[in-house]
Amino acid sequence: MAFAVLCGLGYWQLERRAWKTGLIEQIAARMGQPARPLPQAIADPAEWRFRRVELSGVFRHEGEVYRAGRPEDGEIGYRVFTPLVRDNGQVVMVERGWVPGRFRDPAARPGEPPRGEVTVTGVLRLPDPDTIFTPGPDAASRTWFAVDPPAMAAMSGLEAPAWYVVAENGSEWPRAERPDLNLRNTHLNYALTWFSLAAVLAVIWLIMGFRRGREGRR
Repeated sequence: MAFAVLCGLGYWQLERRAWKTGLIEQIAARMGQPARPLPQAIADPAEWRFRRVELSGVFRHEGEVYRAGRPEDGEIGYRVFTPLVRDNGQVVMVERGWVPGRFRDPAARPGEPPRGEVTVTGVLRLPDPDTIFTPGPDAASRTWFAVDPPAMAAMSGLEAPAWYVVAENGSEWPRAERPDLNLRNTHLNYALTWFSLAAVLAVIWLIMGFRRGREGRR
């Protein structure tokens, strides 16, 4: 029974590996295509996930919020999200890029924020699911620990869809970066682990059977 379970887990990991490989190839293909104009309405956001898009509108800088991000060069940083209002009134949350802690306050950043109508080129994303370990947002500092576009926009009395756009272009700060997904595909390692455990179990059974046979002949 245990041998069958271990082998089953190994084959399941191989199936997961095939699925992950296909997903990585799909994402690479979509992100490698030229940017497409973002429609006024998206019926199926999953069909646009990881596609490069282009959209125009006016940033509402007073609605800026922050996601706690990775440190760089030993300095804590944040991902800056700003509502972009399109000409049809639709609000899209745009992840404009990363800022170090010293530039979290817009007034401390060098240069002026983009004013008037701007055109953003970026990648359409859907939020990753939260886990039980994800802290809730800090409303006082407008800091989030997970991406939630509708709730982020609601802090400023706006409505936004559940998807968002990660900008590839922008000002010096926030520093826009093309998404580096770097999806890990470790399922083969897990499969080999399960198959190895099954092999070890089989060897143990063979040794035990051999010993019982010898004892029976005495």
